[in-house]
Amino acid sequence: MAFRLEGRRPIDRELQRLVRKDLDQAIEALTAGATDGGGIHDARKRLKKVRAVLRLLHDALGPDYDTHNSALREAAHRLSTLRDAEVLRETFTALHGRYASVMSRRAVRRIDAELERHARREQRQDAQLRTEAVRILEMQRDEVIEAVDSAGSRGAVRDGLERSYRRARRAVPGAGLDAGPADFHLWRRRVKDVWYQVSLFERSRRDARDMAAALKGLEQALGDDHNLAVLRDTMTAAPKRYGDAESVAVVLGCITRRQRALRLRALDMGARLFAQPPKRLRRRARGWIHILKVSRGQVRNA
Repeated sequence: MAFRLEGRRPIDRELQRLVRKDLDQAIEALTAGATDGGGIHDARKRLKKVRAVLRLLHDALGPDYDTHNSALREAAHRLSTLRDAEVLRETFTALHGRYASVMSRRAVRRIDAELERHARREQRQDAQLRTEAVRILEMQRDEVIEAVDSAGSRGAVRDGLERSYRRARRAVPGAGLDAGPADFHLWRRRVKDVWYQVSLFERSRRDARDMAAALKGLEQALGDDHNLAVLRDTMTAAPKRYGDAESVAVVLGCITRRQRALRLRALDMGARLFAQPPKRLRRRARGWIHILKVSRGQVRNA
């Protein structure tokens, strides 16, 4: 079942259901024994969704937010280097496909082979890092589910949507194309939170579906930009591994060109997506949330 709330059901129970499902499937993905990176990718996506729910309920969770979010972030960090190594080859393949005419075949083979070796070096830690991540998730599972069940309410979700939208709006790089990779990456993280949170209401609201689709497109552009930034950092950290200076310079030039195009697109999309003040989204969210029931004891937070 998708990461969506079912209408006419208590909102706290629905959020609890989604968090339980994603935590359980993240653990299953990491213990299935796959070594192709698919399990890690699936687990990381699920952890990002759970953390988006925690941020949605940030104020209602109180001190529990920092406790649980820090633990899940630690688990995700264990997996990040493994997934990043896999993504580097995918990113370079896409870059080569776009700029094949300026890259020599010899340079492409050299770079791809080195990126494959890089991935194999990271995979040597695969079993240990998976085990560490699973241990953290199993320790946190029940407490996170209980905390979400206790904190979930219409008021908390409405507050959380407004807060996340405001944070993403403030994170738009003020320096535009001159902003650094860290600024664009921070914006991407904020955008991803809003995307996941708005997508909770896609099943029942057309305007939520439209907004989620636009946020997804923005997040993908920012994600591609981030992957290229990681590829650049990897190559410049040890350039001789990737070929002669001229070949490396050509690839770095292609990265710069592609990043510029992605950032221009992202800034244009962001200007339209975040043109309205946060209070406007809060008013829209009232209609989204109204379809969800209120559990007993939560009427005051409705």
